[in-house]
Amino acid sequence: MKIEPAHTGEPVHVARESGDEDGGEQLVGNLVLLLLSMTLEPERNNGASLEAARAALKSARRTAATIRNLQARLVELEASSRTDGLTGVLNRRSFEIAFAGILASARRYREGGIIAFIDLDNFKAVNDTHGHAAGDALLRQAGRLLSAQIRESDIVGRVGGDEFAVVLSRSRSHEGIQRAHSLEAALNAASISWNGDALPIRASFGIQVFAPDDDAAAILARADEAMYRNKRRRNIRGQIALAAVSPTMEIRAPASS
Repeated sequence: MKIEPAHTGEPVHVARESGDEDGGEQLVGNLVLLLLSMTLEPERNNGASLEAARAALKSARRTAATIRNLQARLVELEASSRTDGLTGVLNRRSFEIAFAGILASARRYREGGIIAFIDLDNFKAVNDTHGHAAGDALLRQAGRLLSAQIRESDIVGRVGGDEFAVVLSRSRSHEGIQRAHSLEAALNAASISWNGDALPIRASFGIQVFAPDDDAAAILARADEAMYRNKRRRNIRGQIALAAVSPTMEIRAPASS
C-alpha cells in the first residue's frame, strides 16, 4: 500500500520490503500515515483516500481477530502440555515440576506436607472384562474425585497408567495424614455406571510425610513403596477371606500388580 504524505508529493512504501515488521505493525503504520495525511491535507480527502482508510481498518480488525484466536489457542496448547489428556489432572512431568515448587516453598517457610501415591486395584481386570473405554471412564472419575477434594495449594497428577499422586502442601503430619485417609476412603467408596453395571473404584494408597529439606524423588519413591506394601496386605486379606469360604485354598504372598 502506498500513501502520499502531506509534506511531499512522492509516494512512500509504509511496510518494509525486508519483512522485518509483522503484519500488525505494518497495518498500524499504514493507518497512522494515512490518517496523518488526511488530517494535514483535508482537501485531498477524496473518495479514494476514504476507501483506502476503510480497507486498512477492515484488514486491521481481521488481523486483531486472528491474533485473539491465536492467543486463545496458545493458552489451550499450554494447558494441554501441562495436563493429562484423559483425566485433566497434571501429567507426570508437570506434577514433578509443581512438587519441586512446593518443596522450594516448604524450605523457605519451614513447612511440611503429605504425599499420597495411589494405584488403582484390579485395573487390568476392568479393561479385560469391560473394555478400555470402561477403564478410561474409571480413570476420569478417579481424577475428578481427587481433584474435587483438594485445596488450591495442593496438587494431583496422573503419574502412570493407573497411578495418581496427590501432594497436600502446608499440612502438619497428623492433619495431613487424616486428609489423605479421607481421600482414600472417598475413592474406595466410589464407582462408575457402565452398561448397567456398577464398577467399583478400588485403590491402594501409600502415604508419606515430607519435611522441608527432603528430596522430591526420594519422597515419591518412599510413597510408592508404601503403596505397594498396602496393596500386598490388601491382597493377602482378600485371599484370607476367600480361604474362609474355601478352606482348601492355599494362601500365597501375591506379586505386586
